[in-house]
Parts: sequence; C-alpha cells; structure tokens
Amino acid sequence: MTCLDGTINCPNTQSIGITYGWSIPSGTIQGTIVLFSGGKGTTPSEYGDDNLAYASAYQANFVVIQLEYNSAWEDPNNGPGGSILNAACRPATFLNWVNNNVVLHPTATAMCAQGGSAGSGAISYSLAWYGASSYLKNVELISGPVFSKIDQGCTWPNALTMTICPAGQYGCTAKTTTWTDDVIYVGDYAKGVSNWSGLPYCGNSHVTSSEYPTWAAMSIVDGSSGTVTPAFDYPTTTMHSWLCSSYSVCNDGSCPNNSASEGNYFYQQFSSMGPHPESFALTGVTLCNQEEGIGKGYDPDTGLKAPQAINADMVGKCQIVH
Repeated sequence: MTCLDGTINCPNTQSIGITYGWSIPSGTIQGTIVLFSGGKGTTPSEYGDDNLAYASAYQANFVVIQLEYNSAWEDPNNGPGGSILNAACRPATFLNWVNNNVVLHPTATAMCAQGGSAGSGAISYSLAWYGASSYLKNVELISGPVFSKIDQGCTWPNALTMTICPAGQYGCTAKTTTWTDDVIYVGDYAKGVSNWSGLPYCGNSHVTSSEYPTWAAMSIVDGSSGTVTPAFDYPTTTMHSWLCSSYSVCNDGSCPNNSASEGNYFYQQFSSMGPHPESFALTGVTLCNQEEGIGKGYDPDTGLKAPQAINADMVGKCQIVH
C-alpha cells in the first residue's frame, strides 16, 4: 500500500491525526472498499490476520483503503466529556473524502465499506447520521454496530436480554437460528464507553438515572443532534450483518459480549431496504472464537468460513448497478 498522513477536523471535536494507506489494482477497477478496524481504530489490523485476508481478497479488483487514527476516534476531546455521535463525524468525513477523491474512488465505480466491532459502528453512524447512504453501495458490518443504544448497554443492574432472529425478524438468513445475548457492556468495553462519553459508571452499580439520557443522545438509533434525526432508509445501499450466535471457545470474562444485541437494535429498524430482495441480510455466525471471533466462525448458510463468506458477499455486491 501507499501510505500518507492526514488530519480530520470536525465540529465539536478536537482535530485527529490519521495514517491511511491504499492499493490500486492493475486491472479493471470494480470499486473502492474502505476497511475500518475495531476498538480505538489506532491500528489497521482487525481480528488478528483476518483483515489481511479481507484486503488481499479485494485487491485484485478494488481500490482497498485502510486507516489508523493517532488516538481513539470515539473520544471527541481526548478526555472526559463529549459525544461519540459527534466523534463519528471523523470516520464519516474520511468516507466522504474518499468518495470525492478520484484517485481513491475512480469515477463510475462502486464505493463500499466494511468494519468490525467499533468499525461497524463507524459505518453505521455514517449511514444513519452523516448521509453516507447517498454514495455507499454495499457495507459489511461485523460484530456490531456496538453503539446502537449506548444507554441500554450501560444499564445497571444487568436486567436486559436481547432475542436475535426470532420468527419474523426481517433479514435473518435461512439457516440463522434464534439466540439470546445480554445487552450490558462488560469489561473493557464498558470502560471504553465510560472514557469516551465522559460518564464513568457505564455498566456498574454507581450509574444513576440522570446519565441514561446523555448516553441515549449519542447513540446511533436514539441520538439527538438538534433538529437532525437518524435515517434508516437506504434504498441504494445493500447491507449484510455478521453476528456471533455460537462459540467454539468462549471462556474469558468478556465472552460473550453485547456486540450482537447492540447490533440488533440497529437491524430492528429495517423492514425493507431498496429494490432488491438481498438489500439487507443478517447472519448468525456459528463457532466463533471468543466474543467477536468471527474470523474463526462459519456461515451456516454456505458452510464457508466466515471471512470467505464475507469476501464473497462484498465482491458480489460492491457494484455500481444498484
């Protein structure tokens, strides 16, 4: 990849430095795929070596772009206080800039994005709040989005459980079976939300009722930004969600986490999307390795390892035609 440094400036946040890299295929370019990593976004690597597998699978026919931030993109002020919703302007601005850059996104080709965990949150904020559905043709969302209803994830005591893919839920694939997932953030995930939101008691016994509206106001689904409201109608964007539904190994203090339940709050907003029957799909990945170990799991509909299924879905749907 060719790499450069840059700076993203957004309202109500501090400027943040980034390093971004891109590769351009030698043959016909089908489109551009931006890969967002999980966690703080301070490394382009995602799920061990899996992100390398995604990138190499796409490089034959797509401009592939990866980035890393100099600090956590979710933290708007590099310290207490602020809104993750405001901080989501950072990945949304990067996506929009790539879309308008004819070197990184050649004219008359498709613009697409893929992200895991917090990276899927970055894409979902961009769709719901920053107008990215006007240009994104396909998105692959892995283990998330994890910021759909932050207030529900911070609720104490842990009294909320989400049923995912019950009978009749829109988009669930044919062989995806129903499962449940606790809604509360656990371990370092709760600490991250506490640090980025400036409210220190997410998911623990010290939380007070006065904090929930603030968390709700910075969420993807229930956020509040003056007169702006989130949009959940993406008629020209196809979307596929990949959530862990069962585990081969799940034995640390954060497994399972709430990436599936938080993600499902977002997916419950859709009853139809666009003119194609495949516009939205939700797959419950089986035999994940630890809480978000999609890379070791399987697609129940095809029997493929999950990264292979995700690669095939992206390549098939990242097209200008829809």
